[in-house]
Formats: sequence, C-alpha cells, structure tokens
Amino acid sequence: MSAPRIPLNFFGMPFGLAGLAGVWLTAAHQRHAPVAIANVLYVLASAVWLLVVGAYILGARSHRSFRGDLLDPVAAPFASLALITPMLLAAQGLAPYAPSAGKVLVDVFLVLTVLLGGWFTGQWIYAPLDLDKLHPGYFLPTVAGGLVASAAASEVGQRRVGEIMLGLGLICWLIMGP
Repeated sequence: MSAPRIPLNFFGMPFGLAGLAGVWLTAAHQRHAPVAIANVLYVLASAVWLLVVGAYILGARSHRSFRGDLLDPVAAPFASLALITPMLLAAQGLAPYAPSAGKVLVDVFLVLTVLLGGWFTGQWIYAPLDLDKLHPGYFLPTVAGGLVASAAASEVGQRRVGEIMLGLGLICWLIMGP
C-alpha cells in the first residue's frame, strides 16, 4: 500500500501555527501573555512542519508527483511555505535560545527561499501561464518569501541582509501586483 499524497497547501498549517506563535510572542513581550504559550506553539508548529514534510516526501515518492506538483499552475506556489516556515521558526522560536543554530537555519532557508522564488519566477516568465489559474498564492514564493526573510534575518542580527530581502519582497510585490 502506498502512502497517501499530501497536497502542497498542507504546508499552510505549520505556517499558520508559526504565525500564531509569533502573535503570542509579541503579546508576551508586551507582558499580556506568558512566553510559555508561544514556545509551546513554536514546538507544535515545528512538529507539524516535520510531519507534513515527512508525509509529503513519502507520498511524493510513492506517487512520483514532486515534479508535477512544482509545475502545477494552482498548487505550486504553496511549495514555498515548506521553506518559509522553518525560516520563521528558526528566527523566532530557536534563535532566542540557540543564536548560532537559529542564524544558520535562517541563512540556509533564506537562500533556499530565494532560489525557489527565482525558479518560480523563471517558470512564470518562460512557460505559458493560464491567467484563469492565477491566485493570491502566487505572492508566496517571492513577496512573502522576501518579506518573511527580511524579518527573520533582522531577528537574528543580520540587518543588511534584512534590508536587502525587504527590498526584494517589495520589488516583487510591485512587479506582481499589477
């Protein structure tokens, strides 16, 4: 029996949990909530991310669908959440407790996010793109990737990299918006 196929949009679950953890952390910094809740949510988001990655890899291997998913005009942009989420988790959940590990993970996933966003952009430029299949998810690989990378790099003390990524995210937003 083969593993079930996990769609790419399942990576939105750990991304949402990481965002919720970030909100709790912000509330904790303002002394409106305990930090422990944010930490539990970061651990939960990390566990869900690992489960989704594992399930996706098993399903993609058994169905040989990884390439097809990356070329799918509707689902493909959600693949970027597999790289954006751990960058966010490393910056906000890990870096306060293990700064060096957090910084390395942010850098690794930042580079992977930029490479994937560049690959998607190339596909959108050179491959035929059906305008009826465009949706807001197309902002994820480049715009969200750049803006989250900016926040993550700044969070681990890489201000210049954060400024560059902010510029990338904003430029992508201006180009893709119209």
